[in-house]
Amino acid sequence: MNARDFLHLLGNAISATKRKIPDSGEASDWTDFMLACILEMAKSDIHNMHMCARKLAKIDPSAIKAGDHMGQEFRYDITLYATKNWQNWSLPDVIIEHENDWRADSFRWDFWKLMCGYGKLRVMFGYAGTSTEIDKRVDDVRSMAKESNWQYPPNTEDLVVLRNPDGLPLQWRVLYRRNGPDEGREWKDLGKDTLDKLAEKITNVN
Repeated sequence: MNARDFLHLLGNAISATKRKIPDSGEASDWTDFMLACILEMAKSDIHNMHMCARKLAKIDPSAIKAGDHMGQEFRYDITLYATKNWQNWSLPDVIIEHENDWRADSFRWDFWKLMCGYGKLRVMFGYAGTSTEIDKRVDDVRSMAKESNWQYPPNTEDLVVLRNPDGLPLQWRVLYRRNGPDEGREWKDLGKDTLDKLAEKITNVN
């Protein structure tokens, strides 16, 4: 699953969900909502991705198959595996950190942890109470990478997906980075919109 497909499929899952979009800053509300939407996204992918996450059984008991360890959190909040790669000790195709603590320090810590891991696609979710705070999250991502001279694994994509507190219906601010033969290390700001519309902008990123 690439970054464009991830945003597109997750945007569709959010639009189709019958769950109520959280209207508060309660961390557990956003965790449950996003876990359910990411699970639906994983099922809808052409590879029918396997998903591992703590509390998965609470969201959908049928997602836990006998003998599988899909209800575990491991080192990252959520990991996704293509069906063909699913074995007991497989490495994930997608690793996700969903930071539901709205404090800047918590976001920075989990973002750094995500960047320490390897997956073809790495995704960081974050939240804040105001657009000004979201701007600060964007600044944090870029300053952390620049000041520490981060080096990225080859042929990987990264997304930072930040809920836009002022956007109705549910909108997001997305940063995107790709490390291929012709790409640099810059985190590009795709702007604010619904995820399916932001997905279309990835084709325009150098």
